[in-house]
Amino acid sequence: MARLVKPLSQTQVNSAKPKSKMYKLSDGGGLALWIYPTGRKVWRIEYTRRDGRRDTLTIGKYPEIGLADARKQRDEARTLIAHGVDPKRDLDNKFLGLKEVAEQWLVRKKTEVSAGYADKLENALKLNIYKQLSKLDFREIKPVDIVKVLSIIEDRGSYEQLLRTRQILKNIFEFAISRGICEYNPVASIGTNAFIKPKRTHQRALKPDEMPEMLKTLYESKTTYIVRSCIIFQLLTMSRPSEAILASWPEIDFKKQVWVIPARRMKMKRDHVVPLSGHIIKLLNDIKLLKLDDFWIFAAEKGGHIHKETPRLAFKKLGINTTAHGLRSLASTALNESNKFRPDVIEAALAHIDQNRIRAAYNRSDYFHERKEMMYWWSDYVYSFINEYQ
Repeated sequence: MARLVKPLSQTQVNSAKPKSKMYKLSDGGGLALWIYPTGRKVWRIEYTRRDGRRDTLTIGKYPEIGLADARKQRDEARTLIAHGVDPKRDLDNKFLGLKEVAEQWLVRKKTEVSAGYADKLENALKLNIYKQLSKLDFREIKPVDIVKVLSIIEDRGSYEQLLRTRQILKNIFEFAISRGICEYNPVASIGTNAFIKPKRTHQRALKPDEMPEMLKTLYESKTTYIVRSCIIFQLLTMSRPSEAILASWPEIDFKKQVWVIPARRMKMKRDHVVPLSGHIIKLLNDIKLLKLDDFWIFAAEKGGHIHKETPRLAFKKLGINTTAHGLRSLASTALNESNKFRPDVIEAALAHIDQNRIRAAYNRSDYFHERKEMMYWWSDYVYSFINEYQ
């Protein structure tokens, strides 16, 4: 008669301490949690094959795989065994694509990062990883395959993107190891010194006396109304390109005349309240009348918001030697040169993180009223040129 095993409780799983030798806690049905002397906890299923031999199937590491998930995988394995299928051989013989593993990793990653950052990870996977490695079984990917992927990015001269892609792949394989999907990380042996690091070039920012010509060129061009409005909105609010492009109608309080950028989209990880001048409110109302999108302010024709690179490409097409991010430097320089506003107020408007932790701890003010006065002055200054071209 088979020995009955009392199922584990969540408390037992959580409180299991390492000993001098590896030991296991059985949950029943062949499922057991193995505790290593290092403190590592791994789920395994013990079962009998058709030939009568005992075998073990590793499910993965705890807490990445919880008690409920482990039991579910045990039940699935027992179903296969009942039909004469070896669950280990079935797992080994079934093709496992990188996309399948990456999507499992991404689901868990989304619980740790902002929605915007999760979108960046997903786009990087689609652009640089899925297509290049789609024909290889995940468990058979070698360092040389990873190098080929990274070399394609290197040829494009995108060194920062190369580093991000390498890190994403490294994280995916670490996740897979913890889940018992594979046994080693092929990215770990690939150093960044194997690739050419380009010389760093700084983004050029326009000087204040170049702004009138830039605005003239922008308004006399065939740049679409929404793209031009996004550029002006960013210039007036001194926001980052990604903050402006992702601006949505729910973030705008027309009554209080403020734009509240949520913490998840800010580098400083706290809400940033931007005072909106009369010029900005009018700009937003004009866009609203077009009824392009119920959520995104700077909506794309095919749905969603315009692409983050669109303003930069618009400048490039017009021959304007700057970037969308350079508009922040332009505003900062102009405001500092005006000698009308304190540097701390300008920095607060730019939502810069104070690198001096002691100073930041004591300086909790966001200078809202001073920023409001400054933003109104800045809008009037910019529109003194725009009014000539409208």
